[in-house]
Amino acid sequence: MNCQLTFKDDTYFSVDSPLVGEHQVRNIAMVVEATKQLQSILPVSKTDITDGIIKVRQNSGLQGRIQLVKSNPPIVMDVGHNVACLTMLTNTLQAAYPEQKWNIVFGVMEDKNYREMLSILAPICNTMFVGTANNPRALPSQAIYDIARSLNINSIDAIRIHDAVVIAVQSNQPVLIVGSFYIAEEAADTLLNMGIVV
Repeated sequence: MNCQLTFKDDTYFSVDSPLVGEHQVRNIAMVVEATKQLQSILPVSKTDITDGIIKVRQNSGLQGRIQLVKSNPPIVMDVGHNVACLTMLTNTLQAAYPEQKWNIVFGVMEDKNYREMLSILAPICNTMFVGTANNPRALPSQAIYDIARSLNINSIDAIRIHDAVVIAVQSNQPVLIVGSFYIAEEAADTLLNMGIVV
């Protein structure tokens, strides 16, 4: 899952970005425009720009932004932890994978708007595997499970994020891992132990 971007300057140039979604396209466009505005004091070539975009994860350590971890079946990881993030995520997934339902690994911090987050995920969810993040601020998985069930989301309380990831991946169906940076970090460790490099 990459995003093809084309910019019009004196000439057109294109680049494949590992960052996807309308919001990332806007972010990249702003960076390109900023480099054009700063050319007189900070010259940057088109090659530098395209290399920077292509290597953004490698250069910045930016992980878990609608990141395709595995392609068949797809495993997508996103650090989204609020309503706006999950709205952009679901819009992007629905555009890239129309009609696809996902096995979702979900955990969240208790200070977030988790009911609305679950409502946003519901239309793309096949089964939700909930777990408690290894963080004192984490909402217990039982609470997530109860709310998900009240929203008619098919859910399984896996107790821990590690177990939620293992069960979801072993289903051999599309998997979405989402809810917070803490969830993504735990999931990345679990995936690595399963031989899936993030």
